[in-house]
Amino acid sequence: MRTILCILALACAAVFGPRSSAQGVEWTVRHYDVRNGLPQSSVMDMASDPMGFLWITTEGGLVRYDGRNFSLIRLIPGMDPLTTRTRQLLVTPDKDIYVDDANGDIFAVHGHSMAMRVRTGGLRLQVHGSIPSMEAYLDLMEHWRSDWPNVNEHLLSVNMLAFNSEVWAVRSGGELRLFNKGRIMSRMVVPAVDPAFFLLGGTIFCTDSADRVLRLDTAARGCVAHPFLLNGQASTWPKGARHLTGKDDRESFVHIQQDLYRCWVDADGQLRMDALGIRLPAQTLVNTVVRVSGTDIIAVGTSSKGLYLYRPALLKTLKCDVLGVAENSFYAQADLGKDGIMTVGSGRSALILNDQGCEPFIAAKEGLSYASLCTDVDGLIWFSQGDQIRCYDPGARTLVDIEAMTAWHPTFWAEGDSMWVADLKRLGYIKDRHLTWTADVNGTSYLDRPFLVRRLQDGRLVYGSCKGLYRATDRSATRFEADRRFDGLCVRSLEVFGDLLLVGTYGSGLRVVVGDKVRELPVDRQCNSAALSHSDSIASSSSCTVATVPRCPDLRYSEALEAIPESSQRGTSTTVTHRSETNSKPEALASTGDISGAGTVLECEAST
Repeated sequence: MRTILCILALACAAVFGPRSSAQGVEWTVRHYDVRNGLPQSSVMDMASDPMGFLWITTEGGLVRYDGRNFSLIRLIPGMDPLTTRTRQLLVTPDKDIYVDDANGDIFAVHGHSMAMRVRTGGLRLQVHGSIPSMEAYLDLMEHWRSDWPNVNEHLLSVNMLAFNSEVWAVRSGGELRLFNKGRIMSRMVVPAVDPAFFLLGGTIFCTDSADRVLRLDTAARGCVAHPFLLNGQASTWPKGARHLTGKDDRESFVHIQQDLYRCWVDADGQLRMDALGIRLPAQTLVNTVVRVSGTDIIAVGTSSKGLYLYRPALLKTLKCDVLGVAENSFYAQADLGKDGIMTVGSGRSALILNDQGCEPFIAAKEGLSYASLCTDVDGLIWFSQGDQIRCYDPGARTLVDIEAMTAWHPTFWAEGDSMWVADLKRLGYIKDRHLTWTADVNGTSYLDRPFLVRRLQDGRLVYGSCKGLYRATDRSATRFEADRRFDGLCVRSLEVFGDLLLVGTYGSGLRVVVGDKVRELPVDRQCNSAALSHSDSIASSSSCTVATVPRCPDLRYSEALEAIPESSQRGTSTTVTHRSETNSKPEALASTGDISGAGTVLECEAST
């Protein structure tokens, strides 16, 4: 029995929300070092601001990453050698960000690229946690020697945990002090063991020598046992776990060897540690892990191998053998909502695909047209079985009783409360579950069958077949005429955007119809230069096109519509930008994910 491989596209937000568990999520990874953006491959610390910028300290300076470019921030213009060795990023509850360097200088980071020095030289304290404000941090350093006389003079690190700008805790060794508006409110004896204390969900946690998880209890003036779940099961703190104290009290991260875990507090107040399914780079020290604000992207900074960005994969491969046939090609698709996706294969049987896998579509088992699936305004699925049009209610999971409608491999297109239907011989519409034919197509072979129907801005219908492009002579859609500019072209995709008509062909590239002009992208039949061959589908955003080109792997093509060359300029590429997957700039961090391995795409960029 042959295994059927199906690709199911998943919305990122649906499978992995910004604060949800990630079990079962597949991840893609991108790696950056001195070869592709970083000034130096030692990532010391990271923080993400509310605007979604990722701030990175390296031995080569402070870097801001916007999802596409790395920008080196000049802390003191003209004095780079003195300020390039940046160390830690200090983040307040108000999301102010400060950076210090190896000299003890501290800078406030403002907006996109501004930095202002707030202190020159002096003592450097390595902070595990977050600071309430720069004033409180400077006061701590000023009185460090006098306030903490029992601390080893060579120990220049401290636990500082800010609940807000007025209340915070400082812990060093076996003592913890609770502050309110700069005044010590309480002193407590706490376990003097690593790892550092951490703040999550408004509670300070730690562990003891027996690996029990504890929380700070101000009423008890010490630490008490607290429920802890490891991957959903009650547990002690795992041996060998290295906690990376975060700057966000909603979550932090732990790694055990190469496996990354997320720590968080659930609605019942339980501390949880869940495996993310991320394997960290081998044989390197991980210095810092943060989530990029407003995204599902996990950034991992290492001591010698640069930056790794992990994001949930958009595509999931399902292995299906439920049909028991040697079938591996699937065509038409329909969205079933929470139940998944319905698709029809070349063997003329249908599958239901979802996160759990594959199951056969049992309402109609065989003889389905692989090119005929459409969802109407009421959420009903229309398809063709044999020469009969059928209707399926996904909510009730049953066929709908409709009048007899005959059509051979029809094309469906929903428009408002109606649905257009076209087969080899005729074109018409279904309204109130009644079929009305309006025009004769008069096809004689499968090549004459309309692949798709759309409506132009002037109200006329247009359809494409493997014989060319055809337009209705008026809004009644009773008669169609061939657009001779497309004679002999196999039109496989159509989309209308205002006064633009985008026409994708099989083997002849992509065309854009603007008024009486046809603009054409050059064709590359070898799939190795800046051109298109097969275009099976089209979508659009702003002034740009996005089309799938499934037969030319590793080609990415970016083009604003106004830059598409005229047909008379065919073969020129002066206005065409071609980039390979490996040479392209990074996508925006807020992108839904990596598309590598998803086939060939046209990548769209709005013109500026």
